[in-house]
Amino acid sequence: MKARDKKTNEIVEIIRFGGDGSYTVIRNSNGELMRLPVSYYDNYEEIIEAEDTIDWEKRRYEVAREMLPYAAAAESSRSILTLSREFGNAKGKTFAEVCASSAVSFADALIAELKKHK
Repeated sequence: MKARDKKTNEIVEIIRFGGDGSYTVIRNSNGELMRLPVSYYDNYEEIIEAEDTIDWEKRRYEVAREMLPYAAAAESSRSILTLSREFGNAKGKTFAEVCASSAVSFADALIAELKKHK
């Protein structure tokens, strides 16, 4: 995530930080990785991306990746309940193809809904 150093106003990328506030690992504006003995919470302010800079294709991939196990479980349950080798309306498709298609459909639906509420 991007953040602004409260003291210097430098924009940095936060790589990780200790939940106890004992350290923060950043990539500074010169591209250097630094482990600092300072609290993220006290020294940095998160920069929230404006809506017009959202990488929707990246979000689509991330959502589909997260939904894949759920789509696989749903398709597996459906095929067991129907005692069929074919999955829903996906005649001729493999189990993996159907699961992937379902996960992408979930991602597309979510992104369409999010874009409605700008």
